[in-house]
Amino acid sequence: MLKILKSWFDRYLSDEEAVILLAIFGGGLFFIVSWGDILAPVIASIILAYVLQGLISYLKAKGVNHIVAIYSSYLLFLGAVVGFFFSIMPLVWRQLSALIRDMPAIVTKLKRMVFELQEEYSTLITLQELDTIIQKLTTEMAKFGQWMLSLSLESLPVFITAMIYLIVV
Repeated sequence: MLKILKSWFDRYLSDEEAVILLAIFGGGLFFIVSWGDILAPVIASIILAYVLQGLISYLKAKGVNHIVAIYSSYLLFLGAVVGFFFSIMPLVWRQLSALIRDMPAIVTKLKRMVFELQEEYSTLITLQELDTIIQKLTTEMAKFGQWMLSLSLESLPVFITAMIYLIVV
């Protein structure tokens, strides 16, 4: 066993550049894991700055003044973020509220369809078994509704934190 470990060590860690690279990766991973929550806005801002720098360079190559290129790219970014929040988020919210509002009608229609299938194929499933399945389904749907409500309430601090990070970035 010791011979196998020694050969593995000699094969992969005999090169000092590989050891340095491993130490850098290990230190970086430890740093991000331990300080990741605090550094999230900093990392996000670095990524956004890198992405927006490409747009600034493109605008400068087209002959636009440096300051105008910076402000233009910043306004474009802010416009995209505001556009996302005022177009996509309300749409998602309306769809989710429509799903919750229509859930009883969906369950009623599903029950009717299942009972129609039971009448056609009464030899496969009895009425008592079908009632048991529907009761379990109703119980699970109620649990799902409670879970969705608790999830939406629990995600409120995460949403607020994301908004603060967005402002900081």
